[in-house]
Amino acid sequence: MEPYGYAYEKLMLAVDGLATSPSRIQTRLENTYSACFMRLRDTDFPEGRNRDLFTSIYQRLTDAPDDPVRGKVSVATARMSDEEASKLASDILSLFHRIAALNFGYD
Repeated sequence: MEPYGYAYEKLMLAVDGLATSPSRIQTRLENTYSACFMRLRDTDFPEGRNRDLFTSIYQRLTDAPDDPVRGKVSVATARMSDEEASKLASDILSLFHRIAALNFGYD
């Protein structure tokens, strides 16, 4: 079994959703949180840069006051510019590549 198999699986789903959904990037990020990131914890990642990147992504996805109707992730992603949302999606892809490299032994 891969050392970070669970994180790899969730990140693969996240990247797939980001790449294939016809929705706006902000909506794709919200869906990525619901389908993947809400199930991940910082301990699913090795200490150091990868864990720090996960924490940064998670914080940006949840950086809004809780809204009892929409939820904080919906609010956080809806207020992102296209540039901010694209950068966040790029960071998710980068984290996926890093975890894949650790799991399968390539750089």
